[in-house]
Amino acid sequence: MKNVIYKIIMGCYIVAALVLVTTCNDSLDIQ
Repeated sequence: MKNVIYKIIMGCYIVAALVLVTTCNDSLDIQ
């Protein structure tokens, strides 16, 4: 069960990182 929770947490971190990167790129493009 710990492995499943670990995978879910890692997946959330990856998604959050991708969202941050895309938003940063968008703000840079606007400037």
